[in-house]
Amino acid sequence: MYFNDAARDASPDVYQRFVQAALDHQKSTLAQLPATVLRLLGYQISPLLTVMQALDWIRLIHWCPLSFVGWGSV
Repeated sequence: MYFNDAARDASPDVYQRFVQAALDHQKSTLAQLPATVLRLLGYQISPLLTVMQALDWIRLIHWCPLSFVGWGSV
């Protein structure tokens, strides 16, 4: 994964985590892409927290504006 200078300056701890993973030869697959994106956004990944975040996303989708104009359930 590539971090430009601005990204390294903004999130040095995240950058170091990914550098260390590369040095440890930890492989990542496309199946792990969602978890990688969440880590980049600052989420801590744990089984319970991931479930809680999924529930938050479900609530957000449920309350999207489209549901108020007849495009989805309310």
